[in-house]
Amino acid sequence: HVLRGEELRLIGTNPDEWLRGFDAHDLFRREAAAATAALRAEVSEVEAYSTGGTGWGAALVGFSTADGRTARARFSAVFLLVDNAWKLVNSHTSVAVSDDDAFSPG
Repeated sequence: HVLRGEELRLIGTNPDEWLRGFDAHDLFRREAAAATAALRAEVSEVEAYSTGGTGWGAALVGFSTADGRTARARFSAVFLLVDNAWKLVNSHTSVAVSDDDAFSPG
């Protein structure tokens, strides 16, 4: 359910995760496979909408590792209806930080 074209854009929490096209699709596939073994995810506050052939949504995701570390992320996505199937065309995941941390001297 992921678009396999240059229009695909994935923006992740890692500063290097600003990808499009095949690179984005490959990252999505690899990270999804790795996450199923290494991370536990709990999704909440899910909202989804569509009009015509465009869909979008957002969710909060809580992650935890086997050693007890946790993180909360915000996720949003845009989908296109292609051949009667919804295809991910854009996703953005971010970890919220306070304005003081975001604009700290550095």
